Amino acid sequence: MNDEKTVGELWDKFHTSEEKHYISDNPLKTILDLSNINEEFEDAKTVIEIGVGTARCSKEIVNQGKELHCVDISTLALSKVARIAQWSYLSEYMNHIPKNYFDLVIEFLVAPHISDEELNRHLKYVIPSLKEKGTFSLQITFNRDPDLNNQNIQNPITLISGLSCRTPEYVTSMIEANGGEVTWVSDPNYHDTLNLGWHTMKIRRV
Repeated sequence: MNDEKTVGELWDKFHTSEEKHYISDNPLKTILDLSNINEEFEDAKTVIEIGVGTARCSKEIVNQGKELHCVDISTLALSKVARIAQWSYLSEYMNHIPKNYFDLVIEFLVAPHISDEELNRHLKYVIPSLKEKGTFSLQITFNRDPDLNNQNIQNPITLISGLSCRTPEYVTSMIEANGGEVTWVSDPNYHDTLNLGWHTMKIRRV
């Protein structure tokens, strides 16, 4: 069994469990505000959401009149958006995402849960999916201990826990290698109780 299948099965279990700690339930407004993409969202007609969580945000995107596509590693997660998303893609089939199609891509609280290989695949297929003036909004987590960043975490339990920590510089090199350009990086934000922080980044297709 490969690690991706293992992680996907773990996420399926979380989606059926009473314990929803790891399943994101952020409202759309929170994500737009924290990512500084309110203007981009207002102007967007086509949106792809990577990581659907409880589908709360997904439903709000559709209610705002946007054409929504969704990506997730969990089949159960995608079942939550089956009736509202124009198209849904398991992460292993991201190569089917159309090119030059999306005004906005939202990937929030996902990168901390995936390996470098998986993040590279996201970048490889999502960046070309952007329209010329499209924006890819990516949230990343970093550790205040620099020795714990950029370690290309592979362990499924560590990934589930959201401890795949990276610096903006490290992620920027991955973005540029996949035909993208970083146009904005937020100031660092810090968790109250954990030794972690996070940034959001805006990416465009070169």
